[in-house]
Amino acid sequence: MNNIPHALKEKLKKDPFMRRCALEDENCKGRIEWHHVFIFAGKQIQESWAIAGACSEYHHRFADRTDIKKRFVHVCLSRASDSELAPYCKVIDYVKMKHELQ
Repeated sequence: MNNIPHALKEKLKKDPFMRRCALEDENCKGRIEWHHVFIFAGKQIQESWAIAGACSEYHHRFADRTDIKKRFVHVCLSRASDSELAPYCKVIDYVKMKHELQ
């Protein structure tokens, strides 16, 4: 786990999207935490589009389930621009994936 850089943390604090669970449903429980959805070159991507608000239930209990991972990926890709995704498309073409999910 990496700490979120101070400037990014301040940006996330101001973003209303980060105050709620991105997967908000009847399973949501606990406080909202910030979930790093993407790993690139062995490190968490420290960009706002790659982080989602997650209740502690989804963040700690369900985040490793394949179906939940896919939901988090979909949410984050829909928030990213193609130019933001491009530097991370070395192995997985996230731009293509984003457009297939729409």
